[in-house]
Amino acid sequence: MNPFAKTQWATACSLRIAEARKISLAFWKWKPPGVLPLFSCLFFPTSAAVLLILISGTLSSQPADIKFDRFDHWPGYSRMAVDAIGQDAHGFLWLATSSGSERFDGNTFESSAEPPQKGTRSNNQLTTTLADRNGRTWVGAGASLSLKTPGYADRSFALPGGAGGVRAVFFHHAVSGDSVVWVLADSALLCFHIARGRFIRDYRNRSHDVQSLYGAPFRCAFLSREGILWLGGEGGLCKYDWRNQEFRLYNINPGPDMKGVELNFVQGVPEDSSRCWVTTNQLGLVQFDLTEHRMLPEKIFGEMEYLTDKNTYSMAYDKLGRLWVGNASDSIFVVDVRRGKIEGRIPQHKNLIHFISKDVVRGNFWHVLRPEKDEPSIVRIVPETMQMDTFKAPYWTRNARQSKIDYFVPVQNDTIWFVHGDKYIECFSASNRQWTQKPIKAFLGIEPDMSRAHNIRYDAARKALWLMTADSIYRLDWEKETAERYQGPPLRPGQMYMRIHTDDLGRLWVQVSPENILYKLDPERKTTARYDWSDGLPNAVVECLDMDRVGSKWCQRYRNFTFLLFEPEKIPVIPAGPPLITCILTGNRIRDILATSQSGQIPAIHTTRNDVEIRFTAVAFEQGRHLKFRYRLHGIDSAWVYAGQEREAYYHDLPPGKYRFEVMAANREGDWRPGAAGIALVVRPPLYSQTEFRICCFLLLLGLVYTGFYLWDKKRVAEYRLRLRIAEDLNHEVEMTLGSISSLGSSNSVQTGSDDILTRIEQHQRSAAEKLSELIWFLNPDNDHIRSLIRRIQDHADARLSPMGVFLFFEVEPVVWRAAIPLEKRKVFYYRFKKELDKLSRQNAISTIGIRISRAKPGLKMELWIEGHATHPGLEMAKPEPFSSSIFSED
Repeated sequence: MNPFAKTQWATACSLRIAEARKISLAFWKWKPPGVLPLFSCLFFPTSAAVLLILISGTLSSQPADIKFDRFDHWPGYSRMAVDAIGQDAHGFLWLATSSGSERFDGNTFESSAEPPQKGTRSNNQLTTTLADRNGRTWVGAGASLSLKTPGYADRSFALPGGAGGVRAVFFHHAVSGDSVVWVLADSALLCFHIARGRFIRDYRNRSHDVQSLYGAPFRCAFLSREGILWLGGEGGLCKYDWRNQEFRLYNINPGPDMKGVELNFVQGVPEDSSRCWVTTNQLGLVQFDLTEHRMLPEKIFGEMEYLTDKNTYSMAYDKLGRLWVGNASDSIFVVDVRRGKIEGRIPQHKNLIHFISKDVVRGNFWHVLRPEKDEPSIVRIVPETMQMDTFKAPYWTRNARQSKIDYFVPVQNDTIWFVHGDKYIECFSASNRQWTQKPIKAFLGIEPDMSRAHNIRYDAARKALWLMTADSIYRLDWEKETAERYQGPPLRPGQMYMRIHTDDLGRLWVQVSPENILYKLDPERKTTARYDWSDGLPNAVVECLDMDRVGSKWCQRYRNFTFLLFEPEKIPVIPAGPPLITCILTGNRIRDILATSQSGQIPAIHTTRNDVEIRFTAVAFEQGRHLKFRYRLHGIDSAWVYAGQEREAYYHDLPPGKYRFEVMAANREGDWRPGAAGIALVVRPPLYSQTEFRICCFLLLLGLVYTGFYLWDKKRVAEYRLRLRIAEDLNHEVEMTLGSISSLGSSNSVQTGSDDILTRIEQHQRSAAEKLSELIWFLNPDNDHIRSLIRRIQDHADARLSPMGVFLFFEVEPVVWRAAIPLEKRKVFYYRFKKELDKLSRQNAISTIGIRISRAKPGLKMELWIEGHATHPGLEMAKPEPFSSSIFSED
């Protein structure tokens, strides 16, 4: 039967009960004999059953209370206005803002100018039209919620004032199933009860609420697959998480004028878990409503008003249900809270009460008494008889330092454990009035330089003592006088352990100061779980005064008028999400693994870098900040490397080879999720050490050697041919000269004359000598430069033109002086110049000949001109063949 039908049935039953009540009144007036007892026996059980059904139906349809978290203080969050929210296949939450997209994994926000990945589910699933299982349609329009039922008239329900217009209508199945409809308005989140036909929850987005969006309207909403409702607006991002509600912070808010007010004690009300008693140093005893988050002074009535102006300190309930209230400078009062009457008063004669602790087995109260004139002692009060027993300690004196009691814990059998003067542990048994004292340093395993002790806790399950110092936790064996040090939670500079407690499951709770951090230590598994501001503890650094039990809950009291309640047994243990490898950094290159894994199997990463950084994470929106990781690189790490909350792995100077990187994730309890995320990594050797590179270099070297040998052989052949040609020229010149001389010698001297023959022989000898001189000059390597060629031309021109009175000068560019001309080119250049000079020498009326030598592409350009005449067209040496660019070289 659904809640709506159940409510209709209950309404019909109530109408019948009303009719029966009228009949009963008629019978009551008539009072027939014997009818009234029978009617009473039938009517009252029936009414009780109907009321029980109505109450059960109402309670079953009540939605669970949810927690509203805002992310403006989250590290890395840009605090930009959120326009849309979505979730990708890996579980990452994507936020669309005006400056780009932001990805959130439950621990860090990463900004990206790129749009969200493909396949991201947006917030379109929350609409203003919703159909339930019964065929009804819920429509949000303006400031009203409409219900359309087939066959019935439409009904409309107005939203509470100030909520604004409807933005989305949806079912939150994880919270309340189909019994309620959730309505997201501009400035509120509303819960509409279907059976009652009215709004039963109104979570306002107020500007003064620290958990709101500063009063900014909501723009979008998204219900993730984890059952978390995400809301975005102009003020940023927030979430409604129905599961993470075990830590609740309450503010008594005494007002700005109440300076110096301290919260002294909190005590739960046994018959009403929604209320508790609170004591302060100025307000006295007040009652606090945990549901409405306000003080209830109207509950202080009768003689209890006498306690409202007292500096009350401690409270406890006895076995008879009476409330014991300790006054710091006056008395201990025994109060019947049901009647508001003070039943008894135990004067303390202005002795300061430091503690009132309750023995959970026998129910006796204990406190330390520090009189002004006598030695300190401990006092036991038996609640049933109000009898006070005083026990003096043989080790205590009136010296403030020597009699300092750091902490004491009463346990079963009227045994009390003390930490005395930072140096001793004492045990007192009230049954036989026996005291035992042992120095802390006498326990084997205690470090000699141990800092001062803070408190002690008796572990009844293990029959051991837990001693906590500023930076260490020890488990003591009283009989054997041994101590075992446990690896406590990590401490940063300036932090220290303040308090230690044990819960009913045998776990240790360690409070760290000055920050509001709690650690749960499992002695058997030796694991720690951290709880901080992301779980509901105060974010600001506020001094924690004490931590103690309040009924089934635990309470932390703070100096700024606040206290926090939580139940350790009800804190959910949520498994860690699957680990994900996000990216790998090799040098300056970033490889996005998530983008690669969208298409399927992650390929192996190849790199030649020896320094590798691997980043990984796991998506968890409730305990993302407390996830723990471990990783290993097969081939380098022989075992798992514990990374804690760090999400990066660094490897330096990796040798070349094939590796596989694996990472595992665990929740805050230390439960490792089965299965690891892995990726193959191939580190190639440097290019100079690779076999392929060495083979290529060897082949290249062979090619260079062969090319060098080929060029050398080609040059050698060219030189050989040149020498052979020069030898042939010399041989030809000598043969011609000798042939001419021989022919002249054999000719008829009578006919030609001896003088003429000698003259011709002399000419042939001079010509042959001149040619031999030129060939020798050409062969000399010192004459390869252009300056030697010009000097040779100058000497030849002077010998031919000086007798004719002709003056020769050169105009040479500076860059030409550094040019070098090979033998063959120099020879051609020289002979062509001689040929042109011979032509000019045959002309008359020439007084000056100029020669300009400049550089041309590719080669040299020589121009000759005659004074008084234009440039001789036949003398222009502009042909590039003899003077190509290949014949030049710089000195």
